[in-house]
Amino acid sequence: MWGAERLSYMLQSVVDEALIEHISVDTAQIAILAIGAEPQRPGRPSSCLADALAAILDDARQHGKEFHALTQFCDYGKAGIGKALAQASQLLASKDGPEYVLLAAVDSLLDAGAVESFLAEERIATDANADGFIPAEGAGAVLLTRSTAATPALWIEGVATAQEAWRLDSDTPLRAEGLTAAIRGAGQAANCEIASLDFHASGMTGESWYAKEVGLALARCMERKKPEFPHLMVARSVGETGAASPLLTLAWLAGLMAHPTNPGSAGLLHFAGDNGQRTALIVRYSSHSQVTG
Repeated sequence: MWGAERLSYMLQSVVDEALIEHISVDTAQIAILAIGAEPQRPGRPSSCLADALAAILDDARQHGKEFHALTQFCDYGKAGIGKALAQASQLLASKDGPEYVLLAAVDSLLDAGAVESFLAEERIATDANADGFIPAEGAGAVLLTRSTAATPALWIEGVATAQEAWRLDSDTPLRAEGLTAAIRGAGQAANCEIASLDFHASGMTGESWYAKEVGLALARCMERKKPEFPHLMVARSVGETGAASPLLTLAWLAGLMAHPTNPGSAGLLHFAGDNGQRTALIVRYSSHSQVTG
């Protein structure tokens, strides 16, 4: 199974898996926001992802079900997770909005066009280039709600986005101003200090520019020195999955932070896109009822 058929299958699989524990929930109260790669990404899957979402809706109708009318496809890319979460929050808060938002994403960098383009830019890890990423593919989904009955759960307490002026092909120095603004904004939204968090997780894939950016941003955002601030990276296990990376990270942390040997109860997540988008999130695992923004 390859191409559009494979991506459609992957998206359908994570949607089904995310809902399997909520079979009793009326799907008419669930809006799906399906995220794909940004339009300018090399080798980006074309309209097949929007078609994949349409196929999911058609399949539901054949089984006598309907998803919420505000279900839609969003070509936001990896760092567009902040925009998607803001959109989900607005849907959940609206008068006629859904009770749940199923945030899903699917992406593949194994397309020949993507591989050829990134090889030409010397961004893929090879025997001759250690400063690169491993192209991969993935899909992930998380079910979002404001309902306090959803505890214990991973709560998203703050989200912020910013734009970085620097680009990979730029002659200007990398100052990490966009990521710094996003991290500070997320901390303010969650009303917490970044230094009070237990760990951070990112979409970093092995390229040195991102490591430098993260180092600069954290140095500016930490209110005080910390002896340790563990960095979790889903790409260490699955490679570069593009737009799917943030959803894989959220799903992974939802299970990891519930485990007795968890990395902590609160963390910072941050993601960067080639188009300059930067997003930061503050997440906290809690067994107590609460309502988040």
